[in-house]
Amino acid sequence: MRDLLMPDQYVPSIYEIDFEALWNQGIRGLFFDIDNTLIPFYEEHVPAKCVKLLTDLRRRGFKVCLLSNGRKTRVQSMRKQLQLSGTSRSGKPLQYAVSYLKFKNGLKGKQIAVIGDQLFMDVLCGHLAGGMGILSEPIDRVRDEASVMKRRSAEVKALHKRGIRLFFEESMH
Repeated sequence: MRDLLMPDQYVPSIYEIDFEALWNQGIRGLFFDIDNTLIPFYEEHVPAKCVKLLTDLRRRGFKVCLLSNGRKTRVQSMRKQLQLSGTSRSGKPLQYAVSYLKFKNGLKGKQIAVIGDQLFMDVLCGHLAGGMGILSEPIDRVRDEASVMKRRSAEVKALHKRGIRLFFEESMH
């Protein structure tokens, strides 16, 4: 039985993901979290490096969408900056928004990867959808939304149980 909380990949940032390997594995849809995955939750502007990556992924043939539990106005701003479709208040890890994005893009569950900084939201969401869950190290581990900070220690324990040490922990040894 599949461990729904075991990330398919754990990377220091989205820029470290081997997207060619994902394509070769049949992944065609990439559903990105926004806050602390693409940009810190307190930032409003997407850096050029991120815009370039997501644009390049679309040019390669991936269906790239934003999948966020964030506020509608914030997600609309990100959608406009990135020229992407996506959902706000998506209810991750529940499947309503993911099902909508899969349908809208003609994708099956096994063709998607949900990419984000939270084990209990993003990785679990990808797995419940039948696809991959890729965990990215949070951009800013110190400053985060209060509701997220409450889950971080439980996520660290769950990762340790699965033999995964966080990148910042590895640099401390």
